[in-house]
Amino acid sequence: MTLLSLPFLGQGQGVRCALGTDPSMWVSGWHNVQMGAQLHPELSLVVGAGALRSDRGLVSAVLRPRPANFEKAYMVNMGVRFHPANPEGRTVQGLIGLDYTQEVFIERVALSLDDGAEITGRQQHGRRDLRMLVGGRVALSRAFTLSTHVGVGYRFKRDAQWLPAGQPSALPMTRLLGMELMWWI
Repeated sequence: MTLLSLPFLGQGQGVRCALGTDPSMWVSGWHNVQMGAQLHPELSLVVGAGALRSDRGLVSAVLRPRPANFEKAYMVNMGVRFHPANPEGRTVQGLIGLDYTQEVFIERVALSLDDGAEITGRQQHGRRDLRMLVGGRVALSRAFTLSTHVGVGYRFKRDAQWLPAGQPSALPMTRLLGMELMWWI
């Protein structure tokens, strides 16, 4: 609940609020929504949530590695973005930030017993990532911005089943690319 109230803190003190999404998440199959709060012209906070059903998405293995077989997944993220000051009139700003993401994948599993009976249940695979981001933000209009970033970081928890079949191993690196399309209210 605290995360949801972040954009509304200091509403009368010049804080701008935003609603948006990460287009790269949609391409990889996630349904994603994000909220933002511009606390200062150079500092903003972002919180987001998303859901995913089955193995959908155009480039799922590249943008967001995931377990081979799963039914659904959920994710939450929160981050801090620093946008260094730029000369007046420029529509492009730099972006430096940190992002924390937690994902949970739910998989249906079946276990065959010796007497021929079968037991079904669900197994969860989870991971937590902390990434450092570098990129840029473009003002598309007074109300819309598009940020793109490259991020590398540390995966706190990694299950052996994270990679799609055929990929032998992975670096302890989280997703590389990300975007934020925000509507500033």
